[in-house]
Amino acid sequence: MNFILCQHEWINQCTLRYKVDPPTGYHFEQAHYPESEKRGGTSTVPLWYPDHIVHGILQTLALNYPCLDTRKYKLESIILSQVYPEYLRLYWEVYSFCKSVAGKVGGPKGGSKSTTTFENLSKAGKIGGSITGNQNKNLKRGICNPSVQKSAGKIGSRVTNSQKWIDPDHPELGQHSAGTLVQMQKRRGLPHDKINRKRIQ
Repeated sequence: MNFILCQHEWINQCTLRYKVDPPTGYHFEQAHYPESEKRGGTSTVPLWYPDHIVHGILQTLALNYPCLDTRKYKLESIILSQVYPEYLRLYWEVYSFCKSVAGKVGGPKGGSKSTTTFENLSKAGKIGGSITGNQNKNLKRGICNPSVQKSAGKIGSRVTNSQKWIDPDHPELGQHSAGTLVQMQKRRGLPHDKINRKRIQ
């Protein structure tokens, strides 16, 4: 799928894809949509696990509220690097945001609930503004804080760079990150689906 930043469009595209090309390799989960579970949402839609991870990113952006289970960051960052590497950087930004407010709002999927909403914390200046808003950018706070971006970038780079992949049918291409290998396969006109790469590290 194209790089999507709207949770509604993501849900629609996933639903359409499941009808014509049901994904395999991971289980399906019930994703709370359009409202998150922590904010009282009860409606759910079935999502393939990698799709559910991306939805958590996009829902966090849409609601200005932590919708990722940050305890699963190791597994989920690995899954994203394999299935949706284009979302990995955004995952780390949203992860840092969720970690920074988890204690204040009770955290996503776990921890004690709090009556203090994310919006109230923003107004109080403890977090501040939209996760990607100009106010955060101008004041260099939240995910726009250089120290947060630097640490998130280092974590993301470690995870991405530590995993090497090969094309089992074309080992002459060498060992690369998933994204680099896909680009090499595309440039040579080779098949570049998930089945055309194998993780070796």
